[in-house]
Amino acid sequence: MLRLVLISGLCLICLLAPTPRTFSLEETKDLVSGKQNDGESKSGSTQEAPIVKVKIIMPGSEKNQALTPEMIVRRDKIEHCLASYYPAHVNADILRPWSIMHGLIAYGQDTLVLTGKKRIDAVDYLCANGVGNDRRILSVKNGKLQARKGDGYQGHHGQLLAMFAQSDVPIDHPIQVDDQLFTVGDLVELEKKSCRSRSELTFQLIGLAHYLDSDSRWKNSLGQNWNIPKMISEEIVQPINGAACGGTHRLMGLSYAVQKRMDDDKPVEGQWKRAENYIKQYHEYTMKLQNPDGSFSTDWFEGLSDSGKDADKLKTTGHILEWLAYSMPTDQLHDPQIDAAVDFLVDVMLDVPKNKFGVGPMDVGPKGHALRALRLYETAMFGESSNHQKFASDENIIRDFNIAQQALAHQEKYLDRIGSRQKREPGQLRQRGIFRRK
Repeated sequence: MLRLVLISGLCLICLLAPTPRTFSLEETKDLVSGKQNDGESKSGSTQEAPIVKVKIIMPGSEKNQALTPEMIVRRDKIEHCLASYYPAHVNADILRPWSIMHGLIAYGQDTLVLTGKKRIDAVDYLCANGVGNDRRILSVKNGKLQARKGDGYQGHHGQLLAMFAQSDVPIDHPIQVDDQLFTVGDLVELEKKSCRSRSELTFQLIGLAHYLDSDSRWKNSLGQNWNIPKMISEEIVQPINGAACGGTHRLMGLSYAVQKRMDDDKPVEGQWKRAENYIKQYHEYTMKLQNPDGSFSTDWFEGLSDSGKDADKLKTTGHILEWLAYSMPTDQLHDPQIDAAVDFLVDVMLDVPKNKFGVGPMDVGPKGHALRALRLYETAMFGESSNHQKFASDENIIRDFNIAQQALAHQEKYLDRIGSRQKREPGQLRQRGIFRRK
């Protein structure tokens, strides 16, 4: 009898006890931010140490995150690095369009071009076909907009459009060449017509994936049918090793196409799924190519290597981290290996002579991609909060396209001074072997 009473009592306790809850994603976010659902009041419990919270903005979602002291130090160093490089604007009187584009990749639409004593919005400058040293990147042929490829111009077909895409330049942004008016949309049409099988489509994939609906279909200039899945299938069978900048741009192109498919809220299947799996495999492989100091291999993806030269490690680590920061889910960016790569890159960028940025053409590319890597990481982890934007708001900048065109007039006198160098046709030159705008 006593046993029956005890058993009945235990059963009653179990029935009255609260059952564990399974929290949804939205409820979990509320708990992290200190809120509770169903009108419940907050607990009066206190924590031993304050937690700093920052809003993280990622495509399609918002969530809060508690920052550790280590993360705060890392964030502040990144902001200091970005702010210290920002005033060294690309000098268009010295550097050519290729360098101006790599200044653009670093700071997006905050980028400025120095020309004479003026500071001009870099997007407007390129779209007004401004001179970079002795060259203009745009031309017109048979009434159609063209983008020159070669030494000092684009290093690859579609590179200018890819730079615009990764800086979120609107498709209707005006372009003027001589007296003819175009838009970025005309560049999109140019690259659609230029698609060819068994060719490098890396930069065209970035540009077209950005500006076109992911289900778009078109014909190239040969009348052949094209779409984004076909571009992915063409790119994914080509080698990573030996491709532009060790293959990082090819991986970025594939990653960009997948991300834009997700942004369109459409199923990631077929070639997109194939690319997504391919990228994940390269994520795992890349993490095996990290040196003890946090840098990535100076042989790119060919194997683990450390040349011992900071210039080499800055180039490979900047490019690789740029791709990882863009393509990895945010939770994977918390990996200690990523922390080590960020710390290495920041330290090297703060250590090298900053006044070289915007002067030497070999300097702008690697540093531009390194700065973009830090911006992408910062945005993913901490939100868009860089101190460099304070410089952008404080400076006397020409940010009107029409005024920018007028400000280019002095360049004609400059061209007269340099004489015959401008008279060479692009075909006679030696050929060379990814923010907001409202």
